[in-house]
Amino acid sequence: NILNNIYDTLIYRNQDMKLEPGLATEWRTLNDTTWELKLREGVRFHNGDPFNAYDVKATIERIIDPEEASPRRNNLSAVQEVRVIDDYTVHIITSAPYPILPNRLANEHVISAEYLAEYGKEHLANNPMGTGPYRFVRWVKQEEVVLEANPDYWRGAPQIQQVIFRPVP
Repeated sequence: NILNNIYDTLIYRNQDMKLEPGLATEWRTLNDTTWELKLREGVRFHNGDPFNAYDVKATIERIIDPEEASPRRNNLSAVQEVRVIDDYTVHIITSAPYPILPNRLANEHVISAEYLAEYGKEHLANNPMGTGPYRFVRWVKQEEVVLEANPDYWRGAPQIQQVIFRPVP
């Protein structure tokens, strides 16, 4: 729940569980093993960096990299390659027809390629930074995670200014 407030996904599930545009405005198959995604322009990460196709590539490549041992890897196991076509278009190539790819992408949080490259995966894990409705403020292990509203959120600023998650034994 915390990460769902910090990060966006390429595709969302609405309250009726139907897929709808998120950071990807449209998606289609080009052939049996190639999906094309058109990305939303004008979206910024919490640090002000623009969202683009390189972030999608870094996100998916990180998930499918065996060295990363991502628990999410199985969700995208058919993905072989992500090609950046331009700043707002990516092609996702799969090893075989993979009609459930849009469903899988609805579960994957998009990270900033630049932030990951600059600070590394350990820093990212402890200081998440996304494009979502709330920005990470602090984490005190076993006590709380504090988030603040992202006034520049592409879907509109949240009405609640601060959210605090606390574990309750």
